[in-house]
Amino acid sequence: MAADTPGRTDGSSGDHELADGHEPADTHEPADTHEPADTHRPVHRAAAAGYADGSAAYVAGRPTYPMATVSHLAAAMLPGRPVLDVAAGTGLMTVPLQEAGLRVVAVEPVGAMAARIPPGPARVRAVADALPFPDAVAGGVVVATAFHWFATDAVLAELARVVAPGGVVALVWNVRDPSSPLVAAHSALVDPHAGDAPRYASLAWERVVARAPALRVLDDVDHPNPTPTTRAGLVQRILSTSFVAALEDDARSAVTRRAEALAATLPESFEYPYLTRTVRLVHRDPSRPTRGSAQVGRWGP
Repeated sequence: MAADTPGRTDGSSGDHELADGHEPADTHEPADTHEPADTHRPVHRAAAAGYADGSAAYVAGRPTYPMATVSHLAAAMLPGRPVLDVAAGTGLMTVPLQEAGLRVVAVEPVGAMAARIPPGPARVRAVADALPFPDAVAGGVVVATAFHWFATDAVLAELARVVAPGGVVALVWNVRDPSSPLVAAHSALVDPHAGDAPRYASLAWERVVARAPALRVLDDVDHPNPTPTTRAGLVQRILSTSFVAALEDDARSAVTRRAEALAATLPESFEYPYLTRTVRLVHRDPSRPTRGSAQVGRWGP
């Protein structure tokens, strides 16, 4: 399946609608100004096809984020400005950020995923290296369980461009705890199908972060995130993996059977062992003050 063409989606509640063509006076609301040009990096085929075909499994099978992580993020966002949830998917991070009192704009290129974001936040169809917002408009940027898909110098430069002085760029992942035998069995089931799909576990994204000229790591924090699930939930989690969802029918059916066999060895209800990792980035230029960390408190308000 070809990647969806990015563009404006239907907004939801009027209070969160984006402006058309300009930034409203004194509001810091991002403008919906253009669609990304065709020269920008397309959505990876495994993400475009897998998430379009597997959006229902994604909703059913993916873990949410712990309140400790949401609070850690919310504390660093500049007040009075929108927060961009880039590669928002089905809104698993968008919703808790909004519930924490932030004004969130969900940015997602895959239409089938964006359509499952609950009503409330504004939504924009765009790719991460062509964000249709003015410079320094956002009080913060969050990329949750997605940056590995588009970890390039150009994307980090674009995220740095849109975040206002004092804001942070936060890269977040729900990571399967590698010390768990269940995680080892899960990985053995899905890993052979990964192909060239970019993955968090490759840590290639860390090299991109390390060489970023405009941003540096402020902190790197793990929060426990044991997630209650069921046998059926484990099967949905496995099937929600992008490159599994993108498999041909016969191959996907074989994975389903193996997932069901793994689930049958477990109690009906159990906790899946996740950790949530958050890497917060700030501008390297110390003249750009940053809130939310004692490490940069001398630049704060």
